[in-house]
Amino acid sequence: MSVPFNPAQLATWAEATALVKLINASQQFQAAGLFILPQDPLHLHSGAFIPSWVSGPGGFQEPVNGNQYFIHFRYNNGFEGMNAGLVREKFKSFPLSPAYVLGTLLVEVQGR
Repeated sequence: MSVPFNPAQLATWAEATALVKLINASQQFQAAGLFILPQDPLHLHSGAFIPSWVSGPGGFQEPVNGNQYFIHFRYNNGFEGMNAGLVREKFKSFPLSPAYVLGTLLVEVQGR
């Protein structure tokens, strides 16, 4: 049984860039010495990137919707694969608790 793709996993580059700034400027991430890597002009090790897409048994294309893409984040400690769209949705789910959201993201990045 195939699971439909969650469109909340798509984000615009503007949304991803805003999230990079928010996360990197947070006291929690700065205190831990962690940050999303800067953009690499060759896009080999960029902090915000579109991962290689493997279509799987369904054989469907890489998910894109207009100007929204399957963007992920890469951190300075080697952690990568955090989905920008889902990070955006987490902030939307807890609009009055950005520190809580940042804390949950930090735990994920630290691998605890």
